[in-house]
Amino acid sequence: LSQLVRSILQKNPTLRPSAKYVCDTAIPKTQKKNQSLNTNTPSSLNNSFKLGVPRERSILYKMYDFGDDQKVIPQELPHKRIIDYSISSTHQIVVTADHHIYTWGENNFGQLALNDGLHNKTYATCVDHLRGEQIEKCAAGKGFSIFLSKEALYSCGDGRQGCLGHGDWNCLSSPTIIGMEISLNTIYYLKQPYLESLKHANIVQVSCGDEHVAALSSEGKVFTWGSSKNGQLGQGHTQCRCKPLAIKLLNLTKIKNVYCGANETILLTVNGQVLVSGKNNHNKLGVPEQEQITLFTPMVASGTNFSVAGDNKNVLWFWGSSSKTCNGVNVKNLEKSVKSGNSVMPLFKTVPDETMIIKDFGIEDNTEEFHSECVKSPQPILALYSSASNIKSGNIIQLGDIKVKNNNLYVLTHTTAPPPVKQFSNNDIHNRNTLSQMNGTTAAPSTLTNLPNVM
Repeated sequence: LSQLVRSILQKNPTLRPSAKYVCDTAIPKTQKKNQSLNTNTPSSLNNSFKLGVPRERSILYKMYDFGDDQKVIPQELPHKRIIDYSISSTHQIVVTADHHIYTWGENNFGQLALNDGLHNKTYATCVDHLRGEQIEKCAAGKGFSIFLSKEALYSCGDGRQGCLGHGDWNCLSSPTIIGMEISLNTIYYLKQPYLESLKHANIVQVSCGDEHVAALSSEGKVFTWGSSKNGQLGQGHTQCRCKPLAIKLLNLTKIKNVYCGANETILLTVNGQVLVSGKNNHNKLGVPEQEQITLFTPMVASGTNFSVAGDNKNVLWFWGSSSKTCNGVNVKNLEKSVKSGNSVMPLFKTVPDETMIIKDFGIEDNTEEFHSECVKSPQPILALYSSASNIKSGNIIQLGDIKVKNNNLYVLTHTTAPPPVKQFSNNDIHNRNTLSQMNGTTAAPSTLTNLPNVM
């Protein structure tokens, strides 16, 4: 293929191959040689390799006001495939397939990692400092950010609660590798002292709450640090820790996944058991008669408010109670289980020939004036559709992931459909800073004229 490209770009036009030769001979020959490589590639991606079909990209939608007034707003992002993203109350982070990082939102503590002053960003901006570090995952907390590569963990932003993990309480605007040494303070979990650092740990997953962090190693060990004022670190205390500390679980339980809510941490074991720690107001973690859980405890129930599920047919389903603000009305007779806190508990349920990604979400504690519309059986709220002609030409759209923040639902999709036409205002055209950020590194503010393949 590279030889063909070079031959087409020869300076002497008489030496270039004809268009007929390129289309009828050269390209089919090249495709035949690479057919074996495409055999092990997913069929949806094979279509994107065809001539004239754009590469796969991702679209992140923000959904809210479920029901008749439901809104679906696409987020302004570069036309690339997204492999991970994270959302906090202060900012958002996206990791693309080429391992570039894009951040936007508030930057009062340097959490955007841009090294250009503490200026807020209203559009996704590339983090140049982390280019070449092969970042694969990200996590956003309240005023701080965590980035994970194959080699190390990086952090920046607000360090006043110890969330940066550097052994101090300082704030950093530049992403810095989390130190390898651990505090000399020994904690006791299940009456056994246990102390270990990240020095020899191969971290494969990281998650952030508002003021704490949980990381998982390839060996199934869990490390936590930051604030534990509600017991969310699972270390048996309610203090702050500024360095990662390993958690020893009963019978050397191996952990498969870690998830952080605003003030809680949830562990999923390889055997399917759920362990929880943190704020348990209104029994939202399913552990009775405990407002704070400082040690990881098995969860017997879930006190969440509504659930969403995405099936393998690219349909998003909703059931439970959808809360809406109701001005001037104070509904005081709601059961406590409705106001269950902003916890997140992802579950993965597999049945024959069909896989569903199920996530449960709750309501924030400060929601006092609202009414609830209960949906007792799953109802579709979003469907991603590709017509037969689009599929044949390689233009597909697929459901990626689901996340929630502040009662807003964020839906990640992947598609090979061409980007929609953009209409720029006069302000956009004359804004040098906006236009200078285009060219593949930043999504400029724009108005989308259509939403491709969305019902």
